[in-house]
Amino acid sequence: MVKQHLLTALVATSHALLVGALFFITLWATVADEQASLLDKRSDSVARVIDEAQSIFAALGAHHFNQCGEAEVFQMRRALLTAKFIMDIGFIADGKVHCGALPGVFNAPRTSINKPDFRMADGTDVYIERKIREPLFADIYDTTLAVSRGNIGLSLHPGRLDELFEDNRRFQFYYVNGDTRSPYTLYGNPAIFHANRHGGSKLTREGLYRDQCDSHTGLCVATELSYGEIITQNRALLVLALLSVFGGGLLSAYLFNHQISARNTVAARVRRAVGSYPFFWLYQPIVDMQSQQIIGCEVLARFADRAGFLSPADFFPELKRQKLTWAFTRQMINTVLTDLNSDTNLPDGFKVSLNICPADIESGAVRELLTMTPLVTSRFNITLEITEDEFLEHSFAKEILRELAEAGFSLSIDDFGTGYSSLAHVDNLNCNYLKIDRSFVSDIETKGLKTSLIPHIVDIANKLNLQMVAEGIETEAQYQLLLDIGVQFGQGWFFGKPMTAHNFLLAAQMQPPIGWPSASAIFHAAVQPTGPAMNGRHQLQLC
Repeated sequence: MVKQHLLTALVATSHALLVGALFFITLWATVADEQASLLDKRSDSVARVIDEAQSIFAALGAHHFNQCGEAEVFQMRRALLTAKFIMDIGFIADGKVHCGALPGVFNAPRTSINKPDFRMADGTDVYIERKIREPLFADIYDTTLAVSRGNIGLSLHPGRLDELFEDNRRFQFYYVNGDTRSPYTLYGNPAIFHANRHGGSKLTREGLYRDQCDSHTGLCVATELSYGEIITQNRALLVLALLSVFGGGLLSAYLFNHQISARNTVAARVRRAVGSYPFFWLYQPIVDMQSQQIIGCEVLARFADRAGFLSPADFFPELKRQKLTWAFTRQMINTVLTDLNSDTNLPDGFKVSLNICPADIESGAVRELLTMTPLVTSRFNITLEITEDEFLEHSFAKEILRELAEAGFSLSIDDFGTGYSSLAHVDNLNCNYLKIDRSFVSDIETKGLKTSLIPHIVDIANKLNLQMVAEGIETEAQYQLLLDIGVQFGQGWFFGKPMTAHNFLLAAQMQPPIGWPSASAIFHAAVQPTGPAMNGRHQLQLC
């Protein structure tokens, strides 16, 4: 039971982890898709700014400005009129701004243009967070991003960029040129960049990071979602994941227990056992009542698998219900012959009693015994014990039993007095033995009604020339009474419990000389039955 609980916990935990992993993958894919969509949106926005700057550079560059006059200012204002992200356009010469689209022509150049922060591959100089003190709007925008190409300079509108990129805390627009460890942040949060993480989504200590770069320009965009944002944005999915993990674990535990329980039902255990190890056979001595010598044995079936033991009262009805009795009988015969033939000390004619189910007589399966060469040619006296059944009155059954008797098998009516038998019925079955049921024997010490019937049964058996076997003898008093009224053979705990083949063969070799006064006591001292399979007092017949 503890092992089953541990297995259940392991299965439930494994299933919960699997469900959790699946939801994590789903969450990862969902968030990654959302982030990729956001990054594509930001990339499109960056492309709009770049395209606008490129178009202005191209339009004004076509005029080949070499001075700053009214005509040049007009062209710059014309370009600025349709621009959305450009705050101002200026003409640059000798490192100074000579005029701009908004302020017009300066009387004297006023803004010094320092060295750019970097130059892109297409020759565009980039100035990051440049302070514009002079011309227009210097009192409103303290810093801005500026770019220049040739004599044309553009300052980008910070407010418009903020509107374009919305929450810039989760976004970085930067430039890399070979050294990816030190990018130039053009806009957004400079803390987002992670070195050597280009392409795809990556988990970092801060959250889920993703970037993409243009290999031609070196311009990149990156975005990062913190774990808090991921949880906040996917609360419903996370709640569903937790419920699924918990529910999946419980469901898997239930299904696992159900499957184990189904596998451990008597029907399932018996079905798996036929032809394999759970069925094993024990041997109970049959003794001559006069000499107390072992003259044979009855083969009794037992069952034990990993789930525990089953009594014959439990497993044999399932064998009959599933129509497995003959497969079981075939397995029994093969095992018994192997066990007993290994001992050459057993005498020829040693009585071996095997229980046969009436259902196998009814189906005709028992005729296979006639073709089992090891059985037919056996040196043992093979006795087939048949439980009383109304089917035995049919002519078909009588014909099969006659064939078996002619082939050399002895026949015994088992549990006589408890079933359908009549004396005429027994006389017509070519029987050799009658077995007095243990219920008659157990009544001896209490002098019950059944005990008074035993002498009559013995008398009738003698008249029909049948030998008697009393089963269930457990005490000296029972033995003595049965001996006195003429019962020839007996079996029971008084002589020996059911035991393994090894112990039985050892007992058969060690039995005392004929006439020894305490034969049964010496027998019990010689062989002690071992194992749980020998501990049950009620040795139930199979059929």
